[in-house]
Amino acid sequence: MNQEVNWQYLIEQLSEPFPGDAVYWRAGAKSDDKKRALALPYADPRVYEDRLNEICPGDWSVQFLPWGENRIICELTIHGLTRSSTGEYEEQKKSFAQGTVAEAQAFKRACSKFGLGRYLYDIPTTWVAYDDKKGRLQETPSLPAKFL
Repeated sequence: MNQEVNWQYLIEQLSEPFPGDAVYWRAGAKSDDKKRALALPYADPRVYEDRLNEICPGDWSVQFLPWGENRIICELTIHGLTRSSTGEYEEQKKSFAQGTVAEAQAFKRACSKFGLGRYLYDIPTTWVAYDDKKGRLQETPSLPAKFL
């Protein structure tokens, strides 16, 4: 650390909402008839990386550590302060990208401990039409203005 860090200012900057076009929606819980799903907002890990590079370039790093068969720990360090969290993939959902899923989840969760992307948990969820055969939402909710 070369200089004193104004953590309050840094957290405020990291906590700013992402651009509206960087927020996507995925299906969460499904109705019993599988025709509706809870729409959950998320952002790609690269959006988190871009924000870190913008706000604290060269002063952040991550380390991933295995934890069991299907879990991973992400340690995110910003200006010498480390926060960590975990991610996992579901055994029954075999895919070529299992490690990537766990890594992205752990990274985004660690980021939220610095305020980054944490607001996504505050966006109201809504039930929308869902295509169970294709496994995706048929509608895209709108972000409330305060989250743009």
